[in-house]
Amino acid sequence: MNNVYVFGSTPSTNFPVTTGVYQRTNGGDYDAILAKFGSYLPAITGVSPNEIIQNADATTLTITGTNFASGASVKFDGAALATTFTSSTILSAILPTSLISVVGTHNISVYNPLDDGGTSGNKTMNISARGFSHPPPSVAFPPEADPPLAEAQEGAVTPIVTPAETSVVTPVTPPITSPATTVTVVPAVDPNTTGAFSPASAKDSTPSLQVDLNIVRSSSTSTICIPETIVKSVSNSSVYYCGEDGLRYAFADENVYFAWFKDIIDVKIISDSELAQVPLGTKIITHRPGMRMIKVPSSPKVYAVARGGILRWVKTEATAKTLYGDNWNTQIDDLSEALFTNYTVGEPVGTSRR
Repeated sequence: MNNVYVFGSTPSTNFPVTTGVYQRTNGGDYDAILAKFGSYLPAITGVSPNEIIQNADATTLTITGTNFASGASVKFDGAALATTFTSSTILSAILPTSLISVVGTHNISVYNPLDDGGTSGNKTMNISARGFSHPPPSVAFPPEADPPLAEAQEGAVTPIVTPAETSVVTPVTPPITSPATTVTVVPAVDPNTTGAFSPASAKDSTPSLQVDLNIVRSSSTSTICIPETIVKSVSNSSVYYCGEDGLRYAFADENVYFAWFKDIIDVKIISDSELAQVPLGTKIITHRPGMRMIKVPSSPKVYAVARGGILRWVKTEATAKTLYGDNWNTQIDDLSEALFTNYTVGEPVGTSRR
């Protein structure tokens, strides 16, 4: 069915033949030819998902198209994947984590067993960058002294030299999500915005982005940007937090994102047109309170962060150690001057509380 057979003969002595289909006895002057022309060449119409975050867990790809044969295999950049045949129009294949490590565009093809048509053309899919880990510390106090980080007035800044022997300690991995479910009462005002400061109290007082951004829940929410999820568009690497007010909020930078979330595997990828339908909030997401300290490259001042992006200047190494331990200098993110305006400078840290 759906096949055309062509029969003929040839006196050729070197006509290409299929191995094992001819006989060597009773040879004559002519060889018979039988060729089958079928419609079995597979074709791909879609790959889902067509974008995966780098180093994601093993992912099931769904391949749609035509003329898929039983025994067909899906190939990723030419490497055969474990494939399940569902029908002549649907295949599924497991893309292992080992193949999800290279950012860029990759080719997906389908191979039918030889008698049923060969290999399809390519469809592309993308592996997107997952972001960056926290940078190494860029400031440290001289080990023999405990000077202030900087004076409050202009012109009296005391530079801080990073000792050559200072070792870099891997930063503590932040929690995967904001622990809102573990906090029963959220104070209306973060007690860490003035006076004493405690990283643990700052985190507990601001357990979610809803609280940090002071988002007022709306009766009308988006079905595209579901509240408390993270989205990005197909063609843009920027990620957004979906608020309960129906708006999307941008993260100041990668460090800010990773201060709130451990990874971006759960990011929902939507089309550019869908993203454009969700209004952009005017507030920019800043560092999670109490999680890490920040500084700008042009100043040696180091700040703790309280709710709403309020910065508390940590004036001495002794205070920094009390707040963040002996490895306090691994708990600092450099912030560009351009993003510094998203924060509000409050009063310096007074009495420190662990």
